[in-house]
Amino acid sequence: MKKFVAIIAAVIVIGGTASAVDMNKKIGFGVGPYPGGSIWEPAYFSMRVGVGPVVIEPSVLYSLYTSDNEIDSLKITNSDIGFSIRGLFPFIKKEKSNLYGTFGFGFDMLKDIYDYYTTSSSKITNSTTTYGIPLGLALEHFVTPNFSVCISSENFFGGSSEENKMESGGQTTTTKEPSITNILLGNLYFSLMFFWYL
Repeated sequence: MKKFVAIIAAVIVIGGTASAVDMNKKIGFGVGPYPGGSIWEPAYFSMRVGVGPVVIEPSVLYSLYTSDNEIDSLKITNSDIGFSIRGLFPFIKKEKSNLYGTFGFGFDMLKDIYDYYTTSSSKITNSTTTYGIPLGLALEHFVTPNFSVCISSENFFGGSSEENKMESGGQTTTTKEPSITNILLGNLYFSLMFFWYL
């Protein structure tokens, strides 16, 4: 989080001379890194459409990571696919910066696959599906009238379900965990996005 704050502070200090931006009918496209990932490896892709005082933001998340450990004869694949749609409601506007309250709906599918490719090969697949309502704040700063940097912080209200599958010796065993409801107050989720507006 400290890195995100430092980036925002630097942008505000060296930012251009953009004046207050009217978001109505404005269309933008954004990219951002996976939480905790490299800023050079985008995983979030968003679109923003200004409708009166409200900004509508549909977003897609896609992340895929694989590693192959030849010593342990193990291949690991981690994938994360998600979709959300949010409304951003500005309640503070300061020239080049807008502070929004955010509210929406989203879901996420996270899958981890452990593939042991020895003579007695086996595969373990852990899948988690999460769905619910993100609720939080977003600060957007316009470096120019067409380029902005946005940092957001959200709590999550929703549920999740898990499925664990093991394949070995031609047999498949599947266990499903019951759905649970999560209210993740205090477990803030941070994201950093860069937007280009038409």
